[in-house]
Amino acid sequence: MIVYLDSQDYSRMADPPKNRASFFKFLDAELTRLMNAGRIEIRYSAVHISEITHTSPEAAAYSARRAEILSRLSNGKCMRMNTDIFEDELIHHFDDSHSIQATSENNQWLDTDILKHENFLDNLLTSVRVSMKERGYNRKARRAVKMSDLRSRILHTEEGTAVIKSIIDNINRKFPLDRELDRPTLLGYIAGDTSSKEFRAYMSTLLTDPVSLIARIAREYDTALRIPRMVRDIGLDQLEGMNRISEQLSTYFCARPSNVDVEQARKQIERSLTETKNKVRRKSIRETLLNLGVKNSADLTDAQIDEIHAPTIDVLLTARNKFFKNMISAAEFGKPMQMFSISDAADLMHAQYLAYVGVFRCDGAWADILRPIGMRFNTDVVGKVEDLLPTIEKRLSAL
Repeated sequence: MIVYLDSQDYSRMADPPKNRASFFKFLDAELTRLMNAGRIEIRYSAVHISEITHTSPEAAAYSARRAEILSRLSNGKCMRMNTDIFEDELIHHFDDSHSIQATSENNQWLDTDILKHENFLDNLLTSVRVSMKERGYNRKARRAVKMSDLRSRILHTEEGTAVIKSIIDNINRKFPLDRELDRPTLLGYIAGDTSSKEFRAYMSTLLTDPVSLIARIAREYDTALRIPRMVRDIGLDQLEGMNRISEQLSTYFCARPSNVDVEQARKQIERSLTETKNKVRRKSIRETLLNLGVKNSADLTDAQIDEIHAPTIDVLLTARNKFFKNMISAAEFGKPMQMFSISDAADLMHAQYLAYVGVFRCDGAWADILRPIGMRFNTDVVGKVEDLLPTIEKRLSAL
């Protein structure tokens, strides 16, 4: 059974409040016992990594202790990136022989084609075309150069060698790798001899563990070393979008026409939220299917899109709407509109794993939002850390 802890749980076990030291020491010991006995798996995700690595030289020691607890309890077990699980869900809908893989082992918490994400390949192609222009090639000749034509240039020109060295140096500097990227493997990928899937699998084997990553960030904090933007900025797009919607709702609610009472305004807002949720869901699924190259996906109707079972995005959007509805309910009683915080953004991103774990820990406010959603997937949502062990034991006794 998978147990997914809140980031604060790792923090409290690493540095417990003085008046609760014995409780968190006991919690650590019991979780360790259950994990060692093979009764539970404690898995972390890239969201945990994102939160832990938002550190500074002064806070590095604290972050390191937090990472040590996470690393010891998880023993290398983690969840895949939520975007990769989402892709699996969509592929599975059209091909039930394709399994949805939500978990990963050996600290392979980042599974993505980093060359594609960071546009290294596009930059390589651009640099070759710029060089050709400088050497007098016309526009037609430059445009004719394709990725498949680059192998000979890379292997047989000083320019190609310099570009590849630059790419490798960039990857080794920017990404949290335990071992350096192998040049022949990179060349094979660029030439098309190694598939994207194979290269992603290779890259994930190079990832460093959370403890080493924190130590590295602390040691090289003032250098260019950073974790990938897609990990570092997890939830920031949600933060900006949620607060923009909050401001719009606040403006509408407070400045509503005199002939619109509170109940009418609330219903109007809820209808608008539902419509927005459906539009966002359909757009996200369509774009992802297109990127995956799923046959005939462009011809899918809204009704067909709505039938697709995709827990990651459904949990995300349902929780978002519940947050807004709670905000409106509070406003009805004269309370100020609640703005979405950076910690809320992280909690929302954690929630996307709800369907794939047995016990899910989060803070009390989010537990109230997520508990009804968790029931759909037979997931126990725990809002108080004191209830964590009893909930785990209850689940285990029912197995």
